[in-house]
Amino acid sequence: MTAGVGLPEVLHGEAGVFVLPRLAVGAHVGWVVLNPEAGLEVTGYLLGTPVAGRPPRHALTLQAQAMLNPAQRPLSLAGGGDRLAAYAGAYAGYGWTADVGFALRVQAGALLYADGGFAIGPNGTVALGWVF
Repeated sequence: MTAGVGLPEVLHGEAGVFVLPRLAVGAHVGWVVLNPEAGLEVTGYLLGTPVAGRPPRHALTLQAQAMLNPAQRPLSLAGGGDRLAAYAGAYAGYGWTADVGFALRVQAGALLYADGGFAIGPNGTVALGWVF
């Protein structure tokens, strides 16, 4: 479980499970500037050695997301100016997991969405949480 901040994703929360020591799948909710989003994510923890069924202590992270905006037509890709509808995200970054379970993840990436044509925008996040 993690929670964090970013830009343009102002706040977010995640809960998931490690299906393998290097692979987690989970649910993601976020507040992207002026609208809520909810979706699924997959995070891979590369490099480093997993410890006791946990991700590596220091890892390169790769993440993919598929997000929907329940306040708009949820399956629409078309946004409305300052509101995003559905979008996809891809990120890379650094993940650190302490022996006691505290976790830190810093990532940067891009959002792909439709707003009068497909567009790509930057996104960066910092998340703190607990691995148990």
